Amino acid sequence: MSDASKYVPPWIRYMQDDTGMWGFVIYRCAAYNDPERWARYRAALDAVLKSAWQYWWRSFQHIGVTEEMYQMARARMDLHWVEDGTLDGKGVDEVRSSFKKLQAGMPSVDEEPRLSRDPWNLDIPIPYHKDRQVALLVDEKCISSLLGPPGHETPLPDTPAAIRKHVRGSYIIGVEGGYSLERGYSSSQAPEPYRGWAKIAVAVIFTELCPARLYINTLLPLDKIYSQSFGVASSGGIWRG
Repeated sequence: MSDASKYVPPWIRYMQDDTGMWGFVIYRCAAYNDPERWARYRAALDAVLKSAWQYWWRSFQHIGVTEEMYQMARARMDLHWVEDGTLDGKGVDEVRSSFKKLQAGMPSVDEEPRLSRDPWNLDIPIPYHKDRQVALLVDEKCISSLLGPPGHETPLPDTPAAIRKHVRGSYIIGVEGGYSLERGYSSSQAPEPYRGWAKIAVAVIFTELCPARLYINTLLPLDKIYSQSFGVASSGGIWRG
């Protein structure tokens, strides 16, 4: 394949010109009374994300994405966990309230000039290059969607292809920090009006959601993600990119 015919996703080229970390602030809202179940969830989540990256790499390595680009993308995307026992059993409203406080604490470039020069080394409420408008949350239903219900957990398969099939119904929840009831949104695809949150397939957090939200020429709003999540009859209301 000639260089002229190779394709590299624009967000990869964008990332090459930047040195910060990408990802999301994510809230733990469950399993505080069962740390072993939580440890199993985190291990399973890591395995799914690793498998998703491997699948992505197999899809793109023959059309222009080099191994260096692939390793860069993997290394530069992560999750910033917020773990607070007072959030146990809580949901979208409480996470939105907490995330709004982080948003309110963010300085502007005028207030903190280093944001435009050396932003990733600042101690700021929302780590630089994490999505500052959409947070993620994991509640008990999210955990069960990946592990199975308490007492009836199912281990992940061993191969990336089997994992991808196994976790098709597994999800986390994306929460729009600035949502209000006054800003309604409805879609002919979705059975219910948008309420400021959407289900996101676990396997696409980094390879689909992160580029769609953080690449400067995309910036896909969460209400559009919500609408798209019902675009396929078999989606179950889960966005898969």
